[in-house]
Amino acid sequence: MRQDGITLFDLMIALAICALLFSAAIPALNPMIEKYSSESVSRQIYHAYQLGRQYSINHHQNVTICGSNSGTQCEREWSKYILVFVDADNDQEISTGDTQILTSSVDAERGSITTRVALRKPHTIVTPRGDAKFAGSMIYCPASNDANFAQRVTWNPVGRPYLGRDVDGDGIIEYTDGHPIRCPQ
Repeated sequence: MRQDGITLFDLMIALAICALLFSAAIPALNPMIEKYSSESVSRQIYHAYQLGRQYSINHHQNVTICGSNSGTQCEREWSKYILVFVDADNDQEISTGDTQILTSSVDAERGSITTRVALRKPHTIVTPRGDAKFAGSMIYCPASNDANFAQRVTWNPVGRPYLGRDVDGDGIIEYTDGHPIRCPQ
């Protein structure tokens, strides 16, 4: 007598084939995950800058924007927080008397972010007119240091931020001078 259906053995074979296919597909997903993670970090920085700029214009106050590892002090090399605050005492650090607008945890633990600002400052200041006292950029390099996944957020002297672009089509975002971003090896 014949019975229709699948046996436990058939099910185990099907699951083994699925597991084999998934194990082959997962490494192929890593570049895509790294790309989207990098883009997420750059958009988070971009939106924090936009928030600081809008606050400065609306409240007629200078706003300091910077990256930080401690969550309170501006640093050039960082990977944990982006700070947006009114720095009443101009010490590039959130302290008593400062108005904290945003301290946002940045998902850059698997990489590093470098702040490149005019005069080698670790921060920029947005004025009530919306312009930046110090033009510059924040550059994200993933833990793999693969420049194909690096991202750049730049703001010009009039305070307009923009996301870096790959102008020449080689897959690597360029600095404003046209040279490709380089991540430390």
